[in-house]
Amino acid sequence: MNAAHVKYVPGHKTDKKDSAWVCKLLLAGLLKPSYIPAKGQREIRDLTRYRTTLIQSNASNKNRIIRILKDANIKLSSVLSSTSGAVGTKLINKLCDCMEVTMQDIEEVYHKKLEASKAEIY
Repeated sequence: MNAAHVKYVPGHKTDKKDSAWVCKLLLAGLLKPSYIPAKGQREIRDLTRYRTTLIQSNASNKNRIIRILKDANIKLSSVLSSTSGAVGTKLINKLCDCMEVTMQDIEEVYHKKLEASKAEIY
């Protein structure tokens, strides 16, 4: 049954007599039953919740990477508007591969839509 509806039924819900009385009310149809969605809707809700969890985990990992870079005195987020974009991802991958990014590496990933110049990124 719906717990919010039972909340307003008088008496103590923990007493044996009151719980038996609530049972009789439920059997008589005087209390609203709980809403149980169809199986398809429950599956969609579960998938939506899982998707939300994955998105939050992804954002948390991106923030963790930015924090680690800042600790290493690599302030990529102050130069690029999005460190998770194509240029930011490529630069982070280059940092992970060779531990150092050269001006040639920046020229490989740079495109003209960036607000920062190559020198600022370097």
